[in-house]
Amino acid sequence: MKTFTYIAHKQFIRDIKYDIDINVNNYESHTNGMYFKHIFNNHNVETNLHIDFVKCVFLFSSEPKFQDLNKNYIDNFFISDENRELYMDFFCKIQKTYWAFNKFAKHIKSRYSKVKVTDDLFLTPIIHSQKNQFRLHENNCCYLFTLQDLSRIIISAVCNSPMFCSEPIPPKNPYSGVPFSTSNLYNIYFAIKTQLAIMPNVIYHFFLCEFNLDSFAKKNQLIIRDTFIKQYVNNEDEEEIIESIYDMLNECYSNINIDDEFPNDVLIETFKPLLTSYLHYRYSFDTSKRLPNYRVMSRKMNHIIKKCPRIGRKLFVFKDNKKYISFVTLNGNTEPVLYVKPETKYTIVNDDTSEDERVTDDSNNQSFEFDPEFSNQLDELIHVTDVQSDNLYDTDEYFDSDDEIEVNEDLYDP
Repeated sequence: MKTFTYIAHKQFIRDIKYDIDINVNNYESHTNGMYFKHIFNNHNVETNLHIDFVKCVFLFSSEPKFQDLNKNYIDNFFISDENRELYMDFFCKIQKTYWAFNKFAKHIKSRYSKVKVTDDLFLTPIIHSQKNQFRLHENNCCYLFTLQDLSRIIISAVCNSPMFCSEPIPPKNPYSGVPFSTSNLYNIYFAIKTQLAIMPNVIYHFFLCEFNLDSFAKKNQLIIRDTFIKQYVNNEDEEEIIESIYDMLNECYSNINIDDEFPNDVLIETFKPLLTSYLHYRYSFDTSKRLPNYRVMSRKMNHIIKKCPRIGRKLFVFKDNKKYISFVTLNGNTEPVLYVKPETKYTIVNDDTSEDERVTDDSNNQSFEFDPEFSNQLDELIHVTDVQSDNLYDTDEYFDSDDEIEVNEDLYDP
């Protein structure tokens, strides 16, 4: 028997002054009509037969309690105002008792449950007296969180969008990997609403969808995409940010040439403020945001080009017969670094065969033996066509391709 049903039976027995108490053993006998017999046999002027009958129907109804309340109290036109008040008083007493026991059970669980985690996600100890703490009970264990951490966990999960394609996933406990239950999500929502000054827009719309992930994904595509873009710029790793910056430059500003060896930290510091506007212009579902974000991106980029038109280029500096390189940045050139000539040596691959192993010739080459007469004729023919080696290179155009041309590298800028 469910707790709510048991409390409802106890309250009903008290209202109709039923002599026999209800318990687990005699519960089935009362479902066979014992309540109805008592109501009709002991009916007098002081009792209300109609409202007692409605209460009895409520006890044995298989529908959810609030759905049954809506049918018997709100949509029932055959019940008087006095009986409505009696019925609501009966229902509220059950609810009050049920939530009192529920609160007591929660208090007992929180007292005897084992606390597994006492630090937030930044490994900062959580003090029991701080107002933004939240105790998450799960599998007879307690996990301490801050409301800010829980907010970030929920938002990052429901706004998950790999490759800018919306794929929300259930929010999970980062320590156990178990998804948050619906009851825990409601508790987190009301704790955030009570303790924090601002309710995150994503969590509010998730609450309006009754924490149904499929319904939230269908109704809030714009919110998911805009939230993910903000998270992408702030939380994505360095390689992804650099790739997005180069995509922005290649698509919108191909005249800006950034050298391949340009420092990544300077590149991110310079162009990251433009990346949010570019991503909204490129991927946002809200068409009203695309043009304003493109104008913001263009205004910032024009300011950079006007201030430093040669940004991203490599410079060669010669000092003390040594070559140094530096790069043009928005705030001046970087510190010169000694130039290192790229290696051009070939890697020699060792033969797999050992020295003692004999290498066989699998080709179709064959040695030919000529007769003496033919051999003599071939020698005479070769001597006739010989060219004098003395006159072969007596021209001014002679050039040995194997010679190396030495050029002073200080005279040119590669």
